Amino acid sequence: MWCNLDGQSSCLTAGVPTQLHFCRHRLVIFRDQGAVSGQRQVDISGWFGNLESTFYKHPKSPHPDIFRVSNSNLEGCTGVGRTGWHIDGSFMAKPFAYSTYHIGDTIFAPLAEVTESLSSERRERWERLHMLSDRRGGVAQPLIYPHPITGKPTMCLHTGMTDAYVWDLDTPQERVAGSAETRQILGEIEQVFRREIGHLVYSHKVRSSVIRCLNTHDHGISVVLANACGHKCQVDVAHIETRKQAVHSSKVRSMFLLVQWQPGDFIVSDNLAVAHEASPQTQMTVSDVGLRIMHRTTVAGQHHLHK
Repeated sequence: MWCNLDGQSSCLTAGVPTQLHFCRHRLVIFRDQGAVSGQRQVDISGWFGNLESTFYKHPKSPHPDIFRVSNSNLEGCTGVGRTGWHIDGSFMAKPFAYSTYHIGDTIFAPLAEVTESLSSERRERWERLHMLSDRRGGVAQPLIYPHPITGKPTMCLHTGMTDAYVWDLDTPQERVAGSAETRQILGEIEQVFRREIGHLVYSHKVRSSVIRCLNTHDHGISVVLANACGHKCQVDVAHIETRKQAVHSSKVRSMFLLVQWQPGDFIVSDNLAVAHEASPQTQMTVSDVGLRIMHRTTVAGQHHLHK
């Protein structure tokens, strides 16, 4: 079976989300794809729904629906993705359903596992919270809620673009957290996300000629690798699972995936199930790390987020 995103393959079509059991895997890495054109990336994104673009259109973007990010303002938008852990479109009534990425180091975190790693006390507190991107108005999103398709717990967050939190929304006890309290809550969230950064594993370091499961017990991550395409390309299905570890009497899970890009990598993620943050080196100077460019698309959301 040939699976090449160059448009010459017959196996990758609009049915690919179903073929790859996307709701179960949440993050799919297509490897060795070469340079995927802007139009081709837009076409692929269309398999998952209608594109929706809310970002600034950089003059060098290859397509109006491509968000072009760089560490040089001459080549793309700078300072993107480093303000905090987030999903895309958290400020929207229906956050984006999917995102695609071509080129650019990114750290991903599976939100079901993050939620389930919380202590019972912390989770009970966070279940009471809704985030506001603008305290003056706009949509209030639940911090923790069931994924609209899988029903698994997930989170709506942007630790760099949250103006306030609301406690006990739509109840007699409803109140908006002040600035200091909001900063404290954001600090708690950042602490949870950063406590395991030192245990990142990247699946691209492993090659496979058959479908198999790697249990990297030292890091508590299982990565399913699938080579279904002969020699032309490889499809990596990063199905992130976890194991429990006792650290300082609490349950901590090493569950983050660092995608260190190789030429030809192309990613599709379930935006509601996986949070992300750009890795630090993506915004280092061109003289330090060379020119960095990433192309991203976003697929319109289909669901309001409800508790």
